Amino acid sequence: QFVQNEKYDILNIDISHSISLEMAELSFESSDTSFNNGLFIYGLGSYVKIFVIHHFRSLNKLACIDFNSKTTNEFRKKYDFKYGFLTPHNSFPLLKSVRNPIVIIATYHSDHSSLAHEVFNINSNATIFIEKPPTVTLEDLDKLIELYNSKANIEIGFNRRHINFSKYVEEKINNNIVIITCTIKEVVINDNHWYLWNNQGTRITSNVVHWFDLGNWWIKSKPIEINVMGSPKDQETSGISVLYENGSILNISASDKGNSLRGVQEKIEIRFGNETIFIDDFTSLTHIKENGVKIKKRNLIRKKGHNSMYKNFLKIINGEKISDYSVHDLINTSVVTYFASQMVVKNIRNKNIESEVDKYESKVIE
Repeated sequence: QFVQNEKYDILNIDISHSISLEMAELSFESSDTSFNNGLFIYGLGSYVKIFVIHHFRSLNKLACIDFNSKTTNEFRKKYDFKYGFLTPHNSFPLLKSVRNPIVIIATYHSDHSSLAHEVFNINSNATIFIEKPPTVTLEDLDKLIELYNSKANIEIGFNRRHINFSKYVEEKINNNIVIITCTIKEVVINDNHWYLWNNQGTRITSNVVHWFDLGNWWIKSKPIEINVMGSPKDQETSGISVLYENGSILNISASDKGNSLRGVQEKIEIRFGNETIFIDDFTSLTHIKENGVKIKKRNLIRKKGHNSMYKNFLKIINGEKISDYSVHDLINTSVVTYFASQMVVKNIRNKNIESEVDKYESKVIE
């Protein structure tokens, strides 16, 4: 993962000592007892500790995997996992032996699609949750389309879809032509943050993808054109517009400028027909209806949808429902995100993406 860095000392990594992976992790022998099901978590960063693991207390916790030996061992002991591994490859014999494994992929973004692809090839019965972004490159998109075509059991982790206000908007728009404007205050990160490594995409890939996906879900039409305003000298600030086949437009203004006390902040305006909906940082929603009547909704605390998203995934695991994140959602969001990222980096102002969307749609086997 550090291949793009010329100097390891940038990341404060001491390379003067080596460590044996065999000595640092618990070994698994194929002769060990097989399991009917069990949880595998790939990537043990703070996000997993804060938003993920507490939802799965009742599951059989089999394996946690992270390249950092100390992190893996502490996580395994604290959350009572049977095994800890430092590489995905070393976990695969165990994964193969489990009849119906549950897999959460929360690694570096560049690994998401490749790891999902490997997991499915090792055990096609796996239920796989892929944290956002599902793809960084168009090659990643090919891998996931292949999994959808193979009827893999996949869920994609875009938490904002699971916020009650988002669901309300999705119901009210009802296939109208929509103008959506999102103003996003990003968190400030340093120049060496892994989000900015060449193989991880850009901040567009890591964060703005949220609102591309939300807009695609609300609009339900094919994205055909992207317009970008942004400076290659300041990739943290950009204005992006997406035009859809049905005439809808998604506008996103994203920047790390502004007060950072509340972390990521967002204001969203949705206009359709003779109605307008305002969402203020997902703490309040105001719907001005055609007759002028205002409907107001409030959340006591700001909700970003993580809890609802994982509760939904538990229902998928338990067979109570199937994933409603379609391969068409995946294509629209992945294509828009990839080309918007490239346009910001290369200072390209306009690109028609209709043929690109059509190209990937043609690969889908319904």
